[in-house]
Amino acid sequence: MQTALFYVIALLILAMSLFQWRRAWQIFDGISRDLIKAMWGAWRVSYKSWMIGCLFIANGMLFLAIFVLHRLGINFPKELLLCGLIVTSATLSWNLLPPIVLFLGNSREESGLIATEIQGFLLSKGLRIGYLLVPAVAATVGGLGYENNFRTRNNLQWETAVLAFMRFVPIIVIDVRVPSAGITRETDLIFKSHLAHKTIFIVESDGRSEILERMFPSRRDRSFLLLCSATRVLEPLAMLVGNIFIGMKRLKWER
Repeated sequence: MQTALFYVIALLILAMSLFQWRRAWQIFDGISRDLIKAMWGAWRVSYKSWMIGCLFIANGMLFLAIFVLHRLGINFPKELLLCGLIVTSATLSWNLLPPIVLFLGNSREESGLIATEIQGFLLSKGLRIGYLLVPAVAATVGGLGYENNFRTRNNLQWETAVLAFMRFVPIIVIDVRVPSAGITRETDLIFKSHLAHKTIFIVESDGRSEILERMFPSRRDRSFLLLCSATRVLEPLAMLVGNIFIGMKRLKWER
């Protein structure tokens, strides 16, 4: 009975990983060389490269142990080793999965809460978020795991990681309420890279943002931007995610 339950759980984990990759494959229309290059650019300057390398080594060692013990005819707890292999494989699969949404905000608890809300919404659809918050801040917010944090190893490399993400993710969410140097620079990169069409700007409840007002003094100039308050960020996000799925269905029908 326990063995049967173990295999059922293992199949469910495998099915979940395949579902997540199928969604990513459809959204990005395949895993292209440019996407791999962009993901590597983000991994390379963050601690993700170390984590992914350790997971690959752990997977290889577990697989080799199972193979050698089986060939030698040694009686061993297969379920225990297979459990370890499944856990490391699922963790590796999630860490390799390209994020659909990039969240940018100051490393403070309020930004972490927004990221948690977005993360919960995306997880229910088999999608992933990416953010670059200070680990100490992210750890204080319940529900924010390290597996989605692409914080760079030093502050000199953050722009490389952010720009790599901006170019390949379908949706960007940026909190522009606090005019810090980092957020100002990231907002500037969005406009210079012509990525405002896929960006949600989180502003104050009255629609104000010092960063945006500095760049676009006239309210009319800001009318083309997708603005929302922190408490209503899921509304425009759900709309953009829905548009992605509608586009996927239309493309499938045309093919």
